[in-house]
Amino acid sequence: MPGGEVFGATAIPQYNQIAGTNFPVVSVGYAVNDIGYWDFAARGYTSGDITVTVYWYAAATTGNVKWEGAIGAITIGTDTGSIEAKAFATATSTQTATNANAKAGATTTITITGASLDSVAANDFVEFYLKRIAATSEMAGDALFLFAIVSWA
Repeated sequence: MPGGEVFGATAIPQYNQIAGTNFPVVSVGYAVNDIGYWDFAARGYTSGDITVTVYWYAAATTGNVKWEGAIGAITIGTDTGSIEAKAFATATSTQTATNANAKAGATTTITITGASLDSVAANDFVEFYLKRIAATSEMAGDALFLFAIVSWA
């Protein structure tokens, strides 16, 4: 969710709170190359792909948005490398057309497979990054991130 995200020193998405007609809408506006980070515990993970479904919207009605994600998994108490120096595994990206209706929602699903899983195991500490990268027929303006759902079998 917006607010649970951590940002680096550069390429920082813009936090937004819009009054809305009936309730406030909180989002994080991603321009191309903006990046945010989250961490989570892989509770109950046994094996298989990790799916990240990104929920977003935009004022634009044409063009594409391409999201990229990657994970770095750390088994606390077993891994001997520095947590502060952990590298991300290979990134995965998916491109989605914006909704043809202004400010209507869209979803993009990023499926992390194979070597990109970084040997994640049950209860690992997992760092995840989400980045908007250049797409074919790029959408103008920010992609407004609402939330993401991370799941596995």
